[in-house]
Amino acid sequence: MSYKHFDIGKGAEIIGDEETFLMLLGRYKEELQTKVASILSAWDKKDYQTMRKDAHALKGSSGYAAADHLQRTCEAIQLAVDKNQLDSLPQLIDDFRTVSTEAKDELDRITAG
Repeated sequence: MSYKHFDIGKGAEIIGDEETFLMLLGRYKEELQTKVASILSAWDKKDYQTMRKDAHALKGSSGYAAADHLQRTCEAIQLAVDKNQLDSLPQLIDDFRTVSTEAKDELDRITAG
């Protein structure tokens, strides 16, 4: 089955097999919910270092989850903070909200099956 935000074949290749990958996606789902909430809370508080730290962490786990679009979005947030390009953050956060919501919805469908 094809998904917009998760490449099951790639993930199975990274992890070793599809069954194990799908099990790990269940764990990733918890981290995704926690990190998204933390990043958005940090944005609201203008706590850029927490936002950067959590975007960096979610970038890494999204790579293992074969969630490439979310991984790139998190990397863009991390780099914007690293380079003090704070004026780009409003658009990046809007993109992050959209991508993370779509990814969470898709992950619900994947892990329910």
